Amino acid sequence: MAFLHGKDAGVFVAEFDLSGDFTQYTPSFSVATSDITTMGNTAHIYLAGTTTATLSIQGVFNSATNKSDAEFTAALGNELVVTASPTAAAAIGDDAHMVNGFVEGYQPRSPGNDAVRFSMSMQGTAVGAGGTILHHNNQESSIGDHTGVSSVAAAASANGAVGHLHVTEFSGTDATITIEDAATEPTYGSLVAFTQVTGLTSEKVEVTGEVLRFARVALTGTFTTITFVVGFARHLP
Repeated sequence: MAFLHGKDAGVFVAEFDLSGDFTQYTPSFSVATSDITTMGNTAHIYLAGTTTATLSIQGVFNSATNKSDAEFTAALGNELVVTASPTAAAAIGDDAHMVNGFVEGYQPRSPGNDAVRFSMSMQGTAVGAGGTILHHNNQESSIGDHTGVSSVAAAASANGAVGHLHVTEFSGTDATITIEDAATEPTYGSLVAFTQVTGLTSEKVEVTGEVLRFARVALTGTFTTITFVVGFARHLP
């Protein structure tokens, strides 16, 4: 059993690591259920339906350029790609809580006897429950394939997946970041590619159908350095 402390968490919002502005993040993932119990049943029977996610963030107000106040004010009513990690995405295979959705509320507050603080809330449109970090928060200076991660015990999952990309530093011409999958290592093939990177950016991609047991990130392109995070989550049945 591995216990974690909240001070070691990290939150990546669009193309920024805003962890230093936050004091707490709370994702919520749920599945709608329909009661299909009929006569003769002695216990309730439920049918799983659509999934949904919400995310709330609390923090200390920061008015600097590209920090929380500027980003959440501009994003109000728009979509954001957010990946949170209890271990700050420090290693491939770390847990990821992934929400892509609309910023529906941003509330700065100024108590007379405390620092100015804020809260933000999002309604998710793509759910990434049980996500995994496929590329940690690390600077790369060369192309290559990264360590694969197995997030299912079986050979494959059947309901697609979602991937999040956050490029927080980039120097060069371009980079292509691809998520690959494999039934057995090391035989990988392309699953889905993010849009070619030419600067700081973020993106959500989705795939449908079968996703093989192992997944990894492949990096190609012409660049000097790139720092990025990739989160990956298989869709629930």
